[in-house]
Amino acid sequence: MKGIGFLWCPHLYSAGIPLKLVEAMAHGLPAVVSALTAEQLGLKDGEEVLVGRNPAELAEKIVRLHSDGELWAHLSQRCVEFVQANFDKQNMMGSLTAALASFKRQKRGFFDFLSKNDRFSVRAS
Repeated sequence: MKGIGFLWCPHLYSAGIPLKLVEAMAHGLPAVVSALTAEQLGLKDGEEVLVGRNPAELAEKIVRLHSDGELWAHLSQRCVEFVQANFDKQNMMGSLTAALASFKRQKRGFFDFLSKNDRFSVRAS
């Protein structure tokens, strides 16, 4: 990612974790993102990323990030810290282990959960 100044991520629709953004942040590459993307990952405007809520605001944030070296450095550091805290392999394994233990305690299987959740239409055969 050498030579790239920042990532622009103006997603209007969501379909899973925006891994390109997470990867860029892990390398210290600041980003300008849509409100949807910020909300999806729990990112705060001016802390880990810059958030634009409409095309004009996205453009203003891009210009600001491109021209403000202190802001770029701040976001670069904070986005790396965010990824380390939220996407670290050990943290992810801990979260997955806790979720699976919760299913086990409830004596419900994964497919029982899916079949009772309106968002899924998976049936175990």
